[in-house]
Amino acid sequence: MQQLDRIVELYLLLPAYPRKSTVTELHQRLIGRGPDFTVCRRTVERDLAFMMGSRHLAVETDEAKPAGWYRDPQRSMFIKQLFVNTPQAMKVSQRALADAGCLPTAARRTPATAEHAALR
Repeated sequence: MQQLDRIVELYLLLPAYPRKSTVTELHQRLIGRGPDFTVCRRTVERDLAFMMGSRHLAVETDEAKPAGWYRDPQRSMFIKQLFVNTPQAMKVSQRALADAGCLPTAARRTPATAEHAALR
């Protein structure tokens, strides 16, 4: 398992402010995601500290005992841009794969979701 995969998964587990989760709660939920995410509690603490230091992710803690961790969706511009541009990236990728003959005929005609159909 790659550290980036774990950090993304952990980020997705973080509740949006004003809700909060402790390291223990996040650790248990991360382990529940499968054997690829079986790490020690201290690794989760390090990953949270890393994310908190990133200006793109806007991960915060309340410094209580035990600390509550959360993400601030108002400040997380990088993640917003990533998910806003995902449908467009999917459309471009699908078109390129279809043009290269890498997609089955049905996949060329049928968009993955209604949202992607709107992009055509």
